[in-house]
Amino acid sequence: MDNFIQPSDPAASDGQNSSKRRVLDFNKLSQPIKLVCFPHAGGNSSFFAKWQNIHPNIELTRIVLPGRETRRKEQAKTIMADMLEDVVGQLELLVNEPYVLFGHSMGSAIAYEVALHFESIGKGPEHLFVSGRRAPHLPARRRPVYDLAENDFLNAMYSLNGTPEAVMQESSLMELFLPCLRADFELIETYQPNLKRRVNCSVTAMCGDSDPEVNCSELAAWKQLTNGQFKSQVFIGDHFYLRNAESDVFSKIRNDLSLR
Repeated sequence: MDNFIQPSDPAASDGQNSSKRRVLDFNKLSQPIKLVCFPHAGGNSSFFAKWQNIHPNIELTRIVLPGRETRRKEQAKTIMADMLEDVVGQLELLVNEPYVLFGHSMGSAIAYEVALHFESIGKGPEHLFVSGRRAPHLPARRRPVYDLAENDFLNAMYSLNGTPEAVMQESSLMELFLPCLRADFELIETYQPNLKRRVNCSVTAMCGDSDPEVNCSELAAWKQLTNGQFKSQVFIGDHFYLRNAESDVFSKIRNDLSLR
């Protein structure tokens, strides 16, 4: 397994299922199902560090993206196709066993593209969880921010409540953090999905009720991108509701995977 993958120790509304996919009973698998997590723009694998105890039958795998953590000396990707190639290379061995995908914000779009890729070669996920991201086929409702002057870009980041204030106020930290963050926003704001393709796996879409980046109708539009069952749920919180709603989110994941 690629060293850039960081595995951890294992520890709404319904749509109609039009897919003919097999339905696995995750409670009867001989090995835990892999939960592969993709972070938000500017985020890293530590965002999911507390997720290793969701369920005994779930083994967490946190993806390390270029430009951060152990890969901080690498150039961050600014094009989705390049990011997809990188991530697919990390997951080539893992996808030989049952797995599910979870992405938050930018990570949702990456997870969606990963699902499409591996489904095209018969190794698709059992389930796709997307969080804090409007459906990618919807037109943008604000101008891109990745190319703004530094102060304007930082103000846009501050409004999302995702960058720690200590980092925002420390110039030396921002100097290290800013290139990766700006690259991530360029990637997600220039991303153009293939509107002719849908995933076949079930999809669960989630967000916070005060998220400035996605509303309920934009979240529900993910239903248009799957041939499988669709569910959605809104939690209390902003764009980073996951920080304070982990227990409820864990319960949602267990329920949607029918884990006892």
